[in-house]
Amino acid sequence: MRILYDGSIYKLQRFGGVNRYFESLIHHLPDDIQPIVTTVDPETAKALNHTHPSIYYYHRFGLRPNRISQRLEPLYFNWAEWHSHADLLHPTFYFALSRRAWRDYRRPIVVTVYDLIHEIFQDDLTTSQDFIHVKRNLLEVASGIICISENTKQDLLTYYPQVAQKPIAVIPLATHLSLNLITEATPVISDLPYFIYVGGRWVYKNIDLLWQAIAQLRQQYPEVQLKMVGKPLTSAEETRLDQLGIRDRVEVVAVRDDATLADLYHHSLALVYPSRYEGFGLPPLEAMACGTVAIAANTASLPEVVGEAGRLFDPDSCEDLLIQMRWVMEHPQERQAVIEAGYQQAQYFSWQRMTDQTVAVYRSLL
Repeated sequence: MRILYDGSIYKLQRFGGVNRYFESLIHHLPDDIQPIVTTVDPETAKALNHTHPSIYYYHRFGLRPNRISQRLEPLYFNWAEWHSHADLLHPTFYFALSRRAWRDYRRPIVVTVYDLIHEIFQDDLTTSQDFIHVKRNLLEVASGIICISENTKQDLLTYYPQVAQKPIAVIPLATHLSLNLITEATPVISDLPYFIYVGGRWVYKNIDLLWQAIAQLRQQYPEVQLKMVGKPLTSAEETRLDQLGIRDRVEVVAVRDDATLADLYHHSLALVYPSRYEGFGLPPLEAMACGTVAIAANTASLPEVVGEAGRLFDPDSCEDLLIQMRWVMEHPQERQAVIEAGYQQAQYFSWQRMTDQTVAVYRSLL
């Protein structure tokens, strides 16, 4: 079986959760499946740990604005799609590198739906209408649909009820992070107690609630810190932290390798994840796999990931969040029991299981 993975995600970003999803999927494919990947990123081949991937890489050329290169690019990917002789297409994102309409592809298409963020928060995200348009077009012609959580499936049916008659499989993600990544060479992160937040800080991520909680918590525990893994603070964010009086308590950490991230999780008091919406929510799973408590908002897909092995709170209540953060600090023995339950919960999520279930979807369509 030959599966074509249109690598449009590599045009949007070099790293990210979707990238990791497809890299893990391709890595775990059985020997009778030949993965074929199209890409504009020269680093793609290094990321795909597979015995025999076939990669069609378009090397952009010329000086900006590269008009000739840009015009030739879709022609190259149209040729690659024809030359691949693929049995099935599984796009990495909702648009095609060939810029062709999805209805023009003459083979089964499997689409993975990661979330419905742009539909739910379209008033807050300026690019929502563009994403909704291309997603709708892809869903209309998809032969099979994969949702990464049951909550995502229900949201999909709410916003796109026309796909209800298509085969829809719920296949959860997994994490590659674990305590095994931490070595003696991993640098010491902090001598002070800290909570950790990992991810973007868009409006629906609800990060201000966490900042408010830290501001109140430091009145009782002045040594407590917050470490955030993500992009540097904006000037508006720095102003907000100054207003709350916690600018010296919040640190943005640039993580360059998985071992450092695993260590950050492991030595934290807990991950705090106040997001109002996630299609899956990898950070709580990563936290449990790395031996810390996952404190997550009781909304969307997050209860599916955390199960009974974490601490959930109302994302509209700072007081509710504070209760959970104080509990972690004041109940070390009970915290350890939650960590042990988190280890067990994390074992349920497996890249190999995800791949096996995905391959079952492929086979059902051929």
